Amino acid sequence: MRSDELKEKAKKNEKDFKRNRKIGFFPLVALILRMVRKSTQLELDEFREMFMPEEAVKTTYTKQSFSEARQKLLPDAFTLLND
Repeated sequence: MRSDELKEKAKKNEKDFKRNRKIGFFPLVALILRMVRKSTQLELDEFREMFMPEEAVKTTYTKQSFSEARQKLLPDAFTLLND
C-alpha cells in the first residue's frame, strides 16, 4: 500500500491532514507506535529531538495538539500498517 493510500484510508474526515501542521500524519503514526509510557510531553519532546532535530529548535509540540491530531486518526491505520 502506498503512503497516500494509507493516509486517505486512515483519516476520519476528508479534510483531515490536508494542511501543513506541526504534527503531520506520518510523524503522528510514528509517535504513537514509539510511545513507551513516559509522560506525553516527555515523549513528544524526545521524539522531536530524535527524529526532527532541526524542528525541535524552532517549534514545540503540545499535548493538546497531539491529542487533537490523534482524534483525526482512525484505529484502522494500525491494522492497515500491520497488513
